[in-house]
Amino acid sequence: MRREKAINVFLFFLLQAMLFVCFCPVYFSVGVIHVRAVSLPERMFSLLFVLLWVSLCVYTAWKKRLSLLVGGALYAVMAYLPGWFLPHLTVPAGSIREQGLIPGLLEMVFNKMYELVSAPLAGVSLLVSEKSSTSISRWLLPILLIVMRARTCSDSTIMLIWRNSCILMKQLIFPIRHLRGNWQSHRVLRFHPVWFPPKNFPRK
Repeated sequence: MRREKAINVFLFFLLQAMLFVCFCPVYFSVGVIHVRAVSLPERMFSLLFVLLWVSLCVYTAWKKRLSLLVGGALYAVMAYLPGWFLPHLTVPAGSIREQGLIPGLLEMVFNKMYELVSAPLAGVSLLVSEKSSTSISRWLLPILLIVMRARTCSDSTIMLIWRNSCILMKQLIFPIRHLRGNWQSHRVLRFHPVWFPPKNFPRK
């Protein structure tokens, strides 16, 4: 059941990215921005994608659903795979060595993967600088992990505050009880003194 939830989250965001690729021209490639006019519907759907991602982060952290975290991480890590593998697959310009069939196919796959992951963020990228917009798809994974970590730290902080409060209350209540017992004992001695006869009291 948990595996199905993780796969559903991954496929949900992957389907949204495929819709952007199908209906909108490519805006991001690896290290390149294809400058074009971004339509208003694309900006609105891009904003909707970001809101859904933030909702996933908040809900995952609030309910502590590890399966949803895994599904979101599987999608977000796709933005990092091209940067990890493409430098080892690309043949430098002017090189005598020819590129093989399998490295060429893998290079094409990773290029398309980066375009797919970055496609839903084209409308939101207009809000940041051009230099930052080239790596905007790499912000998804840190946001997901930071929100989850913040939730874990907040729980630990709440438990620590609760523990310290309990210890402080015990330290305040027990001395009060001790003083109250001493005050009652002094009150007994005060209102019920022990009577000693005087020296000239006649004795039998």
